[in-house]
Amino acid sequence: MTGNQLRWKVVFDSVQGTSHERNNQPCQDCSRVVKHQVAEEEILIAVCADGAGSSTHSAEGARIVCDEFVKLGQSYLNEQHTIEEVSQEIILNWLEQIRSEMLNEADQLQTELSQMASTFLGCIITPQCALFIQIGDGAMIYKEAEQFQYAFWPHSGEYINMTNFLTSEKYQEQVEWKIITKQIDEFAAFTDGLERLVLNFEKQFVHEPAVVPMLNALRSSETGDEFFDPLRSFLNSKNINERTDDDKTLVLATRLNNEEPVL
Repeated sequence: MTGNQLRWKVVFDSVQGTSHERNNQPCQDCSRVVKHQVAEEEILIAVCADGAGSSTHSAEGARIVCDEFVKLGQSYLNEQHTIEEVSQEIILNWLEQIRSEMLNEADQLQTELSQMASTFLGCIITPQCALFIQIGDGAMIYKEAEQFQYAFWPHSGEYINMTNFLTSEKYQEQVEWKIITKQIDEFAAFTDGLERLVLNFEKQFVHEPAVVPMLNALRSSETGDEFFDPLRSFLNSKNINERTDDDKTLVLATRLNNEEPVL
């Protein structure tokens, strides 16, 4: 199977919540998705982050989390490493490099690292396997055996309505990661603003009607690019804003298999 036969279609966005708009706060969510080419393989690198509302520079923290993870993922793949080789040591090294960039920015802003607090959800998906890494709430989901599974259940912190952050002193104890050695063709990620829409917290499963119609429409689209404006409209819609006043991030990605024509 070549890269041309396994082409990703992607749409993603992060939008300001109504409470942030009322309080004149910026959107503290961030997201990045890159389709990275290695030889004939197209590899998906996706990441989203939710800056802590109580931290003064968390929007900058979330941006650094996303930008740096993409850079680290691309550098790792360009050095001809495989995802199967990823270890706990490598992941902690990546996270330490991201924290170092956050600390440099905090120094420039003359503030503490804690004021850049952000969650972290990142994945690298190759044709053969997928790596998932998470600190904090929000979730990443993927289709397996005709059903959507979550990579990790959203993290709670020590107290109600709290979560874990990459800037925490105990971040090494809070990181979760895993490698799945199979082809994944459907993927979504979202921050905690959309948790109650996509996840059933009572029984802990994925509420598929929240994402499947959008993924099906993305799959049948010509390129996927035409879905960016509709996605932003959806995230800003009255129906969504009635369910959450938080910032919202949604990443949707679908990949054609070798039996489907590339449009």
